[in-house]
Amino acid sequence: MRRTLKLLLWLIVALLAAPFVAFAAYDLIAFQPRMPDIRRFLAQAAPEEKAPPDSIRKVLHVSYPEHFSSLVARLLLQELNAVPTGGGMLRWHLTGATWWALVELHLSEPEQTTLFLTLSPMGNDIKGFAKVSTAVVGVPLSAVSLEQAARLVTVGKAPSIYLSDPERLAHHSQALAQRAKNAL
Repeated sequence: MRRTLKLLLWLIVALLAAPFVAFAAYDLIAFQPRMPDIRRFLAQAAPEEKAPPDSIRKVLHVSYPEHFSSLVARLLLQELNAVPTGGGMLRWHLTGATWWALVELHLSEPEQTTLFLTLSPMGNDIKGFAKVSTAVVGVPLSAVSLEQAARLVTVGKAPSIYLSDPERLAHHSQALAQRAKNAL
């Protein structure tokens, strides 16, 4: 009886430890080898994306109040061509959730913001807020007001929709700017 209880206890410990061991192994095998590429993205970011103005940070915080790192993980998976193929939706969701946790674990909030601003598709095969700021709001990213930041973030959510419909862009960006003002 005692031997059976001991075996059962070891089995329970092994079952509880298995997800942590699998997570650590995935980190070492799939995420850590991509860190040099991630560091390269950070190094190549425009200065305004490395140190964005407060207006951009505030609007991003209001627009994405939770799970910002999941968006960064999704952008990294796409940029690094690491999106799983095959295995169905379960594999896709597990990969996304694992990268989300690893982004949270290994990258600081400023690094996540820089990656988001650098890797976000902004329409017309252009990536990065700094590259489109002058075209969309008429000023460089370093000088955007709260309203202009809201306009850029709105475009970043769905460039093909908002760039082709100025009225819709104005409506949604004004609502976002108002939410950001109310959050202050």
